[in-house]
Amino acid sequence: MSVTSPQRSPGPPNAGLGRRTILRSCVLGGGGLVLGLPKANAQSAFDPATWPGQPSEAFEYWLEIAPDNTITVFVHLAEMGQGITTSVAMLVAEELEANWQDIRVQFARNDPAYYNRGYTGPIESTGGSASIRGAFNHSRQIGASAREMLRMAAARAWNIPVSETRAGLGHIHHDATDRHMSYGVLATDAAAMTPPEDILLKPKSQWTFVGQSLKRLDTPPKVDGSAIFGADVQLDGLLSAAIRHCPAYEGQLMSVDPEPALAQRGVEHVVTLDNAVAVLANGYWSAQKGLEALNPVWDMGPRADYDMAALNQDLETAVGRQDAPVIREEGDIDAALAYADGIYEQTFDAPFLAHVCMEPMNATAWVRDDGVDIWMPGQGHSIVVDDVSALLGMEKESIRIHRTFLGGGFGRRGESDVAVQAAYLSKEAGGKPVKLLWSREEDVRRDFYRPAARTRIQVALGEDGFPIGMDVTAASNSISMRRFPAFIKDGKDPGALSGFLDSPYPLDHHRLRYAMVENGVPVGYWRSVGHSQNVFCREAIINELAERAGMDGLAYRRQWLAGDQRTIALFDALDDLSGYSDPPEPGVSKGVAFNPSHGSLCAHVIHISDDDEDGLKVHRIDCVVDPGVAVNPDGVHAQVESQALDGLSAALFGKVHIQAGGAVDGNFDTIRMLRIAGAPEVRVHVLEWDGASPGGMGEPALPSIAPALTDAIYHATGRRIRSLPVVDNGLNVAST
Repeated sequence: MSVTSPQRSPGPPNAGLGRRTILRSCVLGGGGLVLGLPKANAQSAFDPATWPGQPSEAFEYWLEIAPDNTITVFVHLAEMGQGITTSVAMLVAEELEANWQDIRVQFARNDPAYYNRGYTGPIESTGGSASIRGAFNHSRQIGASAREMLRMAAARAWNIPVSETRAGLGHIHHDATDRHMSYGVLATDAAAMTPPEDILLKPKSQWTFVGQSLKRLDTPPKVDGSAIFGADVQLDGLLSAAIRHCPAYEGQLMSVDPEPALAQRGVEHVVTLDNAVAVLANGYWSAQKGLEALNPVWDMGPRADYDMAALNQDLETAVGRQDAPVIREEGDIDAALAYADGIYEQTFDAPFLAHVCMEPMNATAWVRDDGVDIWMPGQGHSIVVDDVSALLGMEKESIRIHRTFLGGGFGRRGESDVAVQAAYLSKEAGGKPVKLLWSREEDVRRDFYRPAARTRIQVALGEDGFPIGMDVTAASNSISMRRFPAFIKDGKDPGALSGFLDSPYPLDHHRLRYAMVENGVPVGYWRSVGHSQNVFCREAIINELAERAGMDGLAYRRQWLAGDQRTIALFDALDDLSGYSDPPEPGVSKGVAFNPSHGSLCAHVIHISDDDEDGLKVHRIDCVVDPGVAVNPDGVHAQVESQALDGLSAALFGKVHIQAGGAVDGNFDTIRMLRIAGAPEVRVHVLEWDGASPGGMGEPALPSIAPALTDAIYHATGRRIRSLPVVDNGLNVAST
């Protein structure tokens, strides 16, 4: 089993599989079967109302079966450690009835046909925990279509009804005569068959791959070093580029003398951009040394004095706005507050967070007259194609993107900035291929951060201690205003209120207001996006309300959500796993939080201790997750463990400091991260709710970490932490 780089040319969009007008087959050179979509112009507009248009002999590939029985699944999603290459292959193999040892995967290149079916629009992107949700039916339909074509080919060869054939372990069988033929032998004849129009997918009771913990296909190449990440790309004549941006976000480059850099051995070009200068050389070290020799003159822009004090003032002013746009209002919250048995109010703060992917931002571009080739560890192809096309004035179909492995994504690699820069540098270098690699300092200081937020919550309480109404005002920068400004009307950004808008807790009266902060600090999608800060506020105040009602956090939630059987089953499993309701161990305190998002449910119990000698130490994180369907349970475990540690690191230490209009932090000397020695045990239990659709698993297990941690800290110290990170609250966190 292996993962290889893409070799195929791009093709067309598709409005769904399983219809003979859409899905077609052809014969491989040398024999075999290709299952795919009729090829139109790469990057052609997607219009479900008019597609499929005219048939074609060319294809965009989804599946290949070679004469030697090798089965190649083309994966159109980014592999950033979440195991999507294995999961997509499992879904195809499930319906194909393949032998897992025959399965290979290959990355697909850019084309609208390869859009993420978990999104609402035809966007080539990987994010939003949408991959399995979009691939679950689509990938199984591909496997089922190939299976039925192979059965038809075998039936014709044996002159028997198709109904008498059976697929299994890479062969078609005729049990009555004990005959069988391999897929590879049948593949060429199968390619001549018309895919059936309607295919029944296997019921869950018959699954043999889905639900099993299979070994990941991307592990061997990562172990033996053959896996190609963006930073590994090598081409003949390749130039390496290093870049330095203006220290202030809204600043510009005024001037720079290129001669000190050009005097360095190996340096070939110095290229200026609006807000940066880049040095191109025959190796990265030479490029970086050339960059260090430069003394650029910057115009620091209109917010050159912006700092943390100004940020705090902006957040406080915004959260206090009584005229902040209302995103949702139900019932009569003002009346509920006026006649409540009691009112409880708190304010919560969350900081800017950097992504700090272990592989710094990079892209390789080769601009030629006949088109552009871009090699990148990217989460989003559509935005790169659009922006490079606009920059160079080239047709979108001439822009070819080659996917590599990603050394971490977390939303950061859904941006186009590095690829656009690499394309510009290649053009300025006379069409030579250029690999642009940002230093860690540039990676941190020119990130698109998780927005800093201040959230004020007023709760109207009933006599039983449960809320009858809630008034929420959230203040933050708007990601959507930067990425999709056309969707922002009258200052309303619903995306900024994720975690409140989709809150699982029923209320008769509530109002959600959003106050946009505009300060020039670039913000973007960070793992779990709005849920990452809003679930902290929501779950933290619920823990406070539980104590006020004389109940523990789990019992309070059980009573509030008593009508939701699926959630109660999750709570029961969490109690069993963690012993939350049992008396605590001496010196150990527990905290709890819950988060349903992206189609999955997740709840955590965190066990900590705090003493004068060792400080605060997290001993264990217990998590129960219900993804509806766990395609690869081992992959779900890995995802949940990753999110638990990612969320813990952010909650304890994560923060980007602003000074003089830009980020102060630049490397791991000030961007403190959780270390291996300080990482707690993470225990994961996976539930599957019968009849539920598959949910996403890349993000929903992160947001409830921070409120579970702060709840445990309260039980250990008597202090409520309402401002992150924890270390900013004067607590001594064990320095392991």
